[in-house]
Amino acid sequence: MIPFANVLFPQKHANRFSRQFRCLQHIANPADHCIRKEPVIMKALISGSFDPVTLGHVDIILRASALFEETHVVIFHNASKQYMFTKEQRLELLRLACADIPNVTVALSDSMPALYCSENGIDVLVRGIRNESDFSYEYALDAVNRSLAPQLQTVFLPARPELAHISSSAAREMIRYRRAEALYL
Repeated sequence: MIPFANVLFPQKHANRFSRQFRCLQHIANPADHCIRKEPVIMKALISGSFDPVTLGHVDIILRASALFEETHVVIFHNASKQYMFTKEQRLELLRLACADIPNVTVALSDSMPALYCSENGIDVLVRGIRNESDFSYEYALDAVNRSLAPQLQTVFLPARPELAHISSSAAREMIRYRRAEALYL
């Protein structure tokens, strides 16, 4: 047994562990580089078109609000979408959905999400993902966002299995055909 980084390793593993931790040898306390010493108010952004807001959106908002001191839920314009509801209607629906969540701020922006984050001191972008294609899209978008706002970190929250089938597109279809939208909205 040999000591390394205050841990005893069997001799046969010593070289492997010393190679892996060699990069940390010049740091007196590696945890100093991972932990902020001053109190930080963690603010997060959940962006979307919310046309309309769904149970899936509300679940992600609730879960993010439990993780962060402030959660901004902001409607952004997506030029590639045809909207069923006006931006004012979407804002009102989103305000109603978030009315009982104390640390959530609802807003509307003509900016880009990454720029909104920079302008409002937000370092975390929360994205809900339902499946592999959502993840691929959001992962690629993360690179674009970080090129605009290098401090920005993206946190992916997987959809709960019972909500993974819900999308705004499906909710719009339910509304169009006057079906059981209560399952979605």
